[in-house]
Order: sequence, then C-alpha cells, then structure tokens
Amino acid sequence: MVKNLAKGCVSFLFFVIVSYSGIGQTTQINRSEERLYREALELFEKEKYASAQHLFEEYLSAVGSKNTMQKGNAEFYKAMCGVHLENRDAEREVRSFVMHYPENQKVNYANFALGNLYYKQKKYADAVYWYGRVETNALGFNDKCECFFKRGLSYYYINKKDLAAQSFAAIKDVDNKYSSPATYYYSQIAYEEKNYATALKGFTVLLNDESFGPIAPYYIVQIYYIQRNYEKVIEQGPKLLESSTQSRSAEISRLIGESYYRLKMYPEALPYINRYADEAKNITREDSYLIGFINFKANNHKKAVESFERIVSGDDSLSQNAYYHLAYSQMQLDAKQKALQAFGMASKMSFDKDIQEDALFNFAKLTFELNYNPFNEAITAFNSYIEKYPNSPRVDDAYEYLMIAYTNTKNYKAALESLQKIKKQDVKTKSAIQRVAYYRGLEQFQNLNFKDAIASFDLSLENSSYNHTLGALTKYWKGESFYRLEDYDSAQRLYGEFLLAAGAFDQSEYKLAHYGLGYSAFKQKKYDESMVWFRKYTSFQEVPSKPALADAYNRIADILFFERKYWLAIENYDKAYALNASDPDYALYQRSFALGLVDRPERKIESMNTFLQKYPKSPLVDDALFEIGRTYTQIEQFDKAEETFQKLVDKNKGSNYYIKALVELGLINVNKNDDDKALEYYKRVVEDFPGTNEAKNSLLAIKEIYVDKNDVDSYFTYAQKLGKDVSLGMAEKDSLMYSASERAYLANDCAKAIPGFKKYIATFPNGDFLLNSYFYLADCQERSGNLGDAATAYKYVSEMPKNQFSEVSLKKYANISFGLKNYKEALAAYEKLEVNAENKSTLLEARVGMMRSANEEKLLQQAADGATKLLSTEKASAELLREAHYVKAKSLYGLGDLDGASAEFAQIATNVRTKEGAEAKFMKIQISYQQKKLDAVEKEVFEFADMNTPFQYWIGKSFLILGRLYMDKNDAFQAKATIQSVLDGYSVKDDGVVDEANKLLKEIEEIEKAKQNVQQAPVEVIQK
Repeated sequence: MVKNLAKGCVSFLFFVIVSYSGIGQTTQINRSEERLYREALELFEKEKYASAQHLFEEYLSAVGSKNTMQKGNAEFYKAMCGVHLENRDAEREVRSFVMHYPENQKVNYANFALGNLYYKQKKYADAVYWYGRVETNALGFNDKCECFFKRGLSYYYINKKDLAAQSFAAIKDVDNKYSSPATYYYSQIAYEEKNYATALKGFTVLLNDESFGPIAPYYIVQIYYIQRNYEKVIEQGPKLLESSTQSRSAEISRLIGESYYRLKMYPEALPYINRYADEAKNITREDSYLIGFINFKANNHKKAVESFERIVSGDDSLSQNAYYHLAYSQMQLDAKQKALQAFGMASKMSFDKDIQEDALFNFAKLTFELNYNPFNEAITAFNSYIEKYPNSPRVDDAYEYLMIAYTNTKNYKAALESLQKIKKQDVKTKSAIQRVAYYRGLEQFQNLNFKDAIASFDLSLENSSYNHTLGALTKYWKGESFYRLEDYDSAQRLYGEFLLAAGAFDQSEYKLAHYGLGYSAFKQKKYDESMVWFRKYTSFQEVPSKPALADAYNRIADILFFERKYWLAIENYDKAYALNASDPDYALYQRSFALGLVDRPERKIESMNTFLQKYPKSPLVDDALFEIGRTYTQIEQFDKAEETFQKLVDKNKGSNYYIKALVELGLINVNKNDDDKALEYYKRVVEDFPGTNEAKNSLLAIKEIYVDKNDVDSYFTYAQKLGKDVSLGMAEKDSLMYSASERAYLANDCAKAIPGFKKYIATFPNGDFLLNSYFYLADCQERSGNLGDAATAYKYVSEMPKNQFSEVSLKKYANISFGLKNYKEALAAYEKLEVNAENKSTLLEARVGMMRSANEEKLLQQAADGATKLLSTEKASAELLREAHYVKAKSLYGLGDLDGASAEFAQIATNVRTKEGAEAKFMKIQISYQQKKLDAVEKEVFEFADMNTPFQYWIGKSFLILGRLYMDKNDAFQAKATIQSVLDGYSVKDDGVVDEANKLLKEIEEIEKAKQNVQQAPVEVIQK
C-alpha cells in the first residue's frame, strides 16, 4: 500500500491577497486593523501559523461585528492555522467558517482542507463526505489530483471499492504525482474483484515504476496462475523468485511448483514445491496435499508420506485422497502394514466412489497377502467388496481371494460365522466350511469346551465329502471330545469310525486312536476289549507318544494283574518301567508286588528296595515299606519285619500305613511271644485311632492277649477306661443300630440313612462304627445336595486319626468348600491333602486346589507358590500346566514383579488359541508398554495379530495399547488408523473395547485440531 504518498496537509497556495482596489471598503477599516490583517497574512504565508493565528484573532477582535469579506477571509485563515497546528478545535473552526460564510469563495478550499484533516485522522467516512462537497474543477491541477486520489483511497478503506475505482480512474492515466499509486490501487481493486485482465493491464504498466515496479510482478504471476496460463508463470516466476524477499519466496515457489505440476512436469515442480514446504510458516491441509501429491507424482514417496500424514485428520474428500495416495506411497516404500491402514481408511470414505472401490479392493488384497487378520479383515473386506460392487470387473478376483482366505484363515470363529451367512453355498464354500469348522472345533477342544467342539465337528462332518482326510481327523477329535466328557461309549464308536475312514491310516492320530479305544473300553471295565486295543497300540513299530506307550504297557499289566496272570503282568510292567516315560515308579512297584504273588518273596523284597532307592519321593514309598514288612513277616523274619514297620511308624504319623504298621507290629510281637510289647502297639491303635476298624480289631486282640494271660479283669478295667461298654447288650445294640443305617446306605436310600446315622452318632459318640457313620452320612448329604452339612461331616472324618477314609474325606471337604466359595477353608484342606496324599493323582489334585483357592482368595504369593508346585508335579496335563503358568504370571504381576510375570506369560503366550495364551500375549504387551519398551510393544502386537487368536477381546486391547503408543510417539496418523481398525473390525460392542477406542479416537482428534490452528483455504482436489 502507498498510504504515505497522501500527505494529509493543505497543499494549495493561499495566494489571494486582499486587494486594496476596493477603496470603498477602506473607509470601513482603519489603518491599524488593516496592518494587523496584512501582518497576519504575511506570517501565514511564511508558515508561522501560531503567530499568524494570534494576529488573526486580534484582527477579528478589533473588527468586532463588522461584516466584511476581509473578516470572512480572516476567519478562513485562522481556521487553516488551526489545521496546520493540528489544534483540537481545528475541525470546529473550519466547520464554523463554512457555516457562517457559505458564499465565501474559500469555502471550496475549506471543504478540501476538512477532507484532508479527516483523511489524516483516518476518519475515512467523514473524509469521503467532505471530499464529496469539493468542486474539483475549482481546484488547481495538483490539488484536484490529490483530492481524487485521497477520496479514492478513503472509499477503498470503507470498502466502497467501485467508487474508489472511479476516483482512481479519473487520475491514473494523467501525468501527476498520484498517477502511479492510483493505477496500483485501481489494479488492486480489479484483482480483488477478479477482473484479472484489467488488473493485469494495470500491473504491467507499473513494471518500470520506481515505487510499484518491485511489487507488480507478484500480482502479474498470480494473475497468470489464476488464468491458468501456467507457461507464463514458469516463464516469469523463477526470475521473480531470484529477487523476491524471504517473506514472498514461499508463495512464489508454490505457484511455480503447482504450475509445473499442472503442466505434468513433476520433476521440475519438485524443488519449488519442496522449497515452499520448507519456507512457509503456516501450511494448510490443502498445501500439504499439494506438496504430497507432487512428491508422489515425482516418485519422492518419503516426502509424500510426510505431507499426506499431516492432513488425514478430517472426514472429507481431501482426507480420502490423501489416505489413498499415502497408501500407494507406503507400498513403494515397502511399508505394507502402513499402506494397509491407509487403504482401509480411504475405503471407508465415499466422497470419491472410484477411490473408495479401489481402496477397498487393495485393502482386502493386502490384508490377504500379509496374512493380517486380527479381526478377520480379509474375509470381511472381500465380502464387502463383492456385495458393494457386484458388477466390478474385479469381482471374480475378489471371490477367488475370498475362498482362499476362508481356506487359510486362522480366525475360525469369525470365519465360520461369515461362511454360514452365505445363502448360496457352492462347492468352494462348503469345502471352506468343512475346514474352518474342523479347526474351530480344535480351538474349542483346546479351551476345554468339549460340547461346543462336538457341535463344530458335526458341522464339519456335514461337509466331509470334500476332504476325506479332514473328515477322518474330525471323527478322531470328536471321539476325543466325547472321551473328555466321559461318554466312553460314544468315544469308542468315533475312534472306530476314524480307523475305517479314508485317509486315516497316514495320520499320526491313527495309532493314538488305538490307545483311545483301549482306554474307552478300560473305563467301561471291558478289560478283554481294552487289552486288544492296548496290545495293538504297543505292537506298532513307532508310536507318536512314548509316554502313551509306557502307559499302555501299564494298563495291559493292570488287566493281566486283575486276571491273576502275574508273570505276564510282570513282563509288561517291566516294559513300562524300561521306557521310563510314564509312571516308572508305579510300574516298578507293581512288578515288585506281583513277584510276591508268584511266591518270590526274596525277589519282591529286592525289587521293592530298588524302588525305594530310585524313587525316594514317590507317593508309593509307604506302600513299598509296608509290603517289605509284610513279606518279611510272611517268611518269618520277624526282626527285619519289625525293623521295617518301625521305619514306617517313625517316618510319618500321617501316613495311611501308620495305623496298619502298628497293627502289624502288634502281631509280630504276638508271634514273638512278647505280649507286653504287643499290647503296647495294640493300645496305641485303640487309643490314637478310635472308631476305626483297626481300633476295633486291636481291642479284640487285646482281649485275646488278656484272656490268654488269664487276666480278664485287666481287660475289663482297660475297656472301662476307654469308655467302652463291654456288656453284650450294648455292643449288640451298637452294631444293630449301625447295621440298619448301613443297609439303607448300601441300598442308596439316603432318606433313611441320614437320620439313622445321625441317631447312631448321637447315641454312640464313642461307638465302634463312628468313623463309618460319619463318612457314609457325609456321602449321603453330598448326594442329597446338602453340601454344607456334607462338608462338616467330611471335615470331621478328615480330622480323625488317619483312617481308610482320611484322604477321600479331606479331598471331598476341600472340593465342596471350593465349590461353595469358602476358599480359605478349601486352601487349608488342600494344603493338608498335599501332605497326606497317597498317590500322584491325589497330590496333583491337592496342588491344583491349593493354587486355585489361593488365587480366588487373592493370596498372590501363595497362589504363585502353589502354581510353582503344580508345574513340578508329574502327570499334570497340558491344560493344568497352562493354567499354572497363567496363575503364577498373574500373581507375580499383582506383586509388582513385572520381569517374572513376563517370563511366565511367555511360557503360554505362544499358543493364543487358548484363552490363557491370548491373555498372556496381551499381558506381555502390557508389561512392555509399562516398561517403556516401545519397539517391543509394536513388534509383539503385530506378531499377536499374525497369530490369529479367536479371543478378539485381547487382540482388541492390544491394538488399543498400540494406538496409545503411537500417540506417545506423536504419530497421529498411525494412532488414528490403529484405533479406527479396532472400531471397524471389532464385533463385540459391549465389553468396553469399543468404548475405550472411541475415547482414544476423540483424544487423537482433539490433538489434531490443536495442531491445525491455521486458516483453511479451499482448493481444487487433484486427482490421480
């Protein structure tokens, strides 16, 4: 702008000197008044306005009320002095003159002066008013030009540009000092009003002007650009850029760059558009798109990506185009994962239908190629494409990809749901259903959902004609599911169908089916049939499972043992023992025991001692000691027998063999004729284990010893001391009352048995059948659903001295307490059961119960310890080991041991097809994020996605962490694309994942808005 060219002062010459030719007036003004006027006028002409104003005031005071032309002139000059001095009352003085002397010839100049005053004060509306009162033709040439220019500029400032243009037009083509600025403003107005031809003509005139020559080329280049005369832009633009200021170079670079682009000269456009990107202070989304697109066209994809990612924040055509081209750039940079996300975002916008279609197809195809299906995206995308674009030339390709995706998918749950929605199912569809349903069944089997697994296997079998091998395997695993449900008859039938099915023979499951058939018959006590299948399994030269082979030999041996074919049993126990793969301690113990049954006592003892040496921690150690002692007794080596039983007694009072060993020690001493020592052992049994059969039999043995010693009184004294009524009547009553309840119990009539046992217990609190009564009462109460009462009774039995019901009662009490959610009581019971477990299965059950009870009670350290014990327990199934790692990991996490927790989660995170494995994988990601291992987080999330877990909740949660990670890295594009993928692909809407995703997306959008506080200018969207 050239506002400084308008001086804002009165520039005309006040040359009118009062003529003294008017002699008639001289008579009216005395000489002193005349002198004052002339002196004032001289001072005014010398620009001594303060002194002049003072004399004019004296003059006017001297003249008084005389009304003369000279007086009016004096008022005019006095007002002009105020204007020059910029007095506060100058405006009032001028207005007063105009009002009081309207006919004075100087009024025109007064209007002009007042216009200039308002112009100088930037009161442009007032200036326009007073300039409008000026008769421009009455002004001198220079003043006339000044008036037109200042009036035009005042009109311009009050936005009356048409009137401004008229004023400028009056002087722009006339040679005067205002012609150049008038031409500039006239051209500027034409430019603003989009009269580009007029503007171009005006600015061209100014090219050689000293003041406006430097600025005119900027307008000229812009006008050429607007007129799409891109050849002129690239002709004149570079020269202009060389001489441009830093503030203007960015914009000129943009015009040149885009002009080259419009002419499809992309390499030439590149340096200019990138210079603009580097120099511009505020780059709009539209600018970023232009920069990105030119770099895209020039194959500078890295720079293109940077620009496109800055603008994909809105839901508009610009964002869709940016996502679309961003995807292709990422493909060129081999960043296919990011390309996938960008295609996905572009495909969800419908501003450009062609782009939407192409983006959807490429999203689906790339998802398929990357095998990236955390939410079954490939199948969903191809289905969507086929549905939306049934007439597309690529629909056949989409269908082919879809069928392959169904065949290859590992997200079986979602795939199966999708396949079942297809109304017209052809061969390919049904073949895909067979495969997907089979693997879905395996997933459910792994997660112990056996009934659901059977339903999936049935669906697969409905389509089994397409893949015979898969059909055969489906029968096998359906049989396994029935076996786990203890439906052994159905399991046996399915195993048999599998063996006869086409394609079964070459599968590893073929041999295992024989093993399964053996166990199915064994569980139904069909031992002859079981033997046949186990023998067939052991006859294979190679078997898929060495532990299963050892176990099969043990079962064969057990059947032979049951059939009293002891030598054959020993032979098979030896085979199981030699494999050292499954229960070798059991095999050696049973072999040793069987040697005693074939009258090889010395070999039995020798074998049992070998067992004790090799397996000192086996739960069968007490059994072995007891058998050694019994064998020594049988061969009448009483000292060695006594020594062995004493070891058992000294070893563990809680052992189930403790009481039996005491009885045996009593019997040995009877045989050694040491009645006093025998009495000592028998009395320990009677006194320490009241209510047990051993106590009852020991009391009879005591009676016999006293009778043999002819000391019946001592027996009665001892019996009375015990509180026993040894009279025949009471003993008979005791027995009869118990027998009646026992008969009802054995007849499964718990309704009669329960009150009977309760009455017996109340009548005979120290009765001979107290133990049995409590146990049978507990069993009936459990079967009747009175679990609380049953638990109380079982607990009583378990707290009695060691007896034949101790272990089972303790187990029952623990299990019922756990089922009733009395986890604290259950934990104590399981801990006691662990100590007193007599076999591996009980030990395993105890440790499982300990871990689960502590976990439910939130006793984290105890839960972790219980899990550690379970992990070291023999014969723990894969499912239990998985659960143990899971509980231990969760407990360590709760205790703040992140490294320990991560290590445990890693043990099961490799199999995300189980619910524990999927959560474990997520927890590893969560821990890495907490530990700021951001690269590890990103790697593990994508690894998790590739594993195709059926547990979408955890994959969804993992992607939310990934989105948060990208936010931490200030990568809004990746964050938004990641969260959007969750919102688009996650099917469950009420488990919190979608809510959290929406919350995160809102955060991202707020961050983007905060970063984009720049003016958005409309721009034409450039197409591919």
